[in-house]
Amino acid sequence: MNIILAIILILGFILAYIIIIGIFTTLFRATGLTKGKSRYQAISLFTNCGFTTSESELITSNKTRRRLATLLMIIGHVFSVIIVSLVVALFSSLNFSDVKSNIIIIAIVIAVFFGIVLVFNLPFVSKPIQKLFENLATKRVLKKSKNNIITVLDNYGKQSLVEIYLYWVPSILNDKSLLDAGLKRNYDLNLITIKRKNKIVDVNAETIIQKMDKIIIFGNIEVIEDIFKNRKDKKEENKMDVKNKISIIDNYGKDAMCEIEIHDIPDILFNTPLGESIIKSKYEITIIMVKHGKEHNLTTAQTVINNSDTLIVFGPYQNIKEIFRSESEIKVEVKEETKEENE
Repeated sequence: MNIILAIILILGFILAYIIIIGIFTTLFRATGLTKGKSRYQAISLFTNCGFTTSESELITSNKTRRRLATLLMIIGHVFSVIIVSLVVALFSSLNFSDVKSNIIIIAIVIAVFFGIVLVFNLPFVSKPIQKLFENLATKRVLKKSKNNIITVLDNYGKQSLVEIYLYWVPSILNDKSLLDAGLKRNYDLNLITIKRKNKIVDVNAETIIQKMDKIIIFGNIEVIEDIFKNRKDKKEENKMDVKNKISIIDNYGKDAMCEIEIHDIPDILFNTPLGESIIKSKYEITIIMVKHGKEHNLTTAQTVINNSDTLIVFGPYQNIKEIFRSESEIKVEVKEETKEENE
């Protein structure tokens, strides 16, 4: 193999490594990872070196990121095989006389390579290109779903500092001031700042969030994702509104104490005393108090939930949300439970 051609191929593959890592860093950022974590994961996956346990959950917990990670690992493995084969072939056919006679050309090729790398790292060159790729990646990754981009900036236990780019505004905030929406009161979320058209907006009780805002918010990450992550159809939202209203009183990790206004009794509680219900044994939800009109009563095993009751409950927030908002899965589980008991 010609020495000059071999060196050009090796440098070309190195340049391809740099470009691919940059592209996948941008794609991971479009799914909500920070720049530092995106680059670290891209390098780890592409070089097949593995990645840390704690940060790997950011990849494995997201369907889009898992697909990107799988593709990047396959490309990285193919590139590794090709470049190793190329280096072995180069050194096995290396002729020092060719190196000496072509030393100037080799030096020029290497200088051009480093020149290209340096030029693309200059701020006035790299930033416009990076911004262009980020815009394209964001549109590509979120083309169908138009989901909000949620980026976790830092974690503090179960509390997280999160940046959200709003493609749509959740129904609880749509055309409502922060005071009327009760973001702090009902969900224990603190809206810290809003960036709108590259300008910082002062946050106060009368602030109204708009589409295409970039907001910084602090609170329980599960609650934040529940509110901002998955867009619901307007008909579905209206349907939810006439059902049960869940307000979070306080958070305890994955558990939460909630107040629930009952407008549609879940099947597992319909005409069933709490002592006979599976809501505690199967779903770890404790109904502490029932408010009916002006009466406030602690629950007993004989308590039966009625429409228009207001409940104070404690348990895993995801279970509370599933039981009191969506009965489709619960009906299946209840039938299976009944079948097991009959057997």
